[in-house]
Amino acid sequence: MFADKITQKQHQEVLKRVEKTSVSLVEFEELRSCIDDNIGLYNTDQLQWTLNKMTPNEFEATEKLAF
Repeated sequence: MFADKITQKQHQEVLKRVEKTSVSLVEFEELRSCIDDNIGLYNTDQLQWTLNKMTPNEFEATEKLAF
């Protein structure tokens, strides 16, 4: 009986910690979408001075042609 109470209490504490730290699937998918959008913009629209003022995609295409 006493062991059951300890197990239940521990289980409740774990659930409380998970609830505090968990992120819903919707929030995760929204975050993933925003990150993917930003990576896409960076690779296709953002000129990089270190890549001869080209976007990463443009630079990669010219590098493939060179080899």
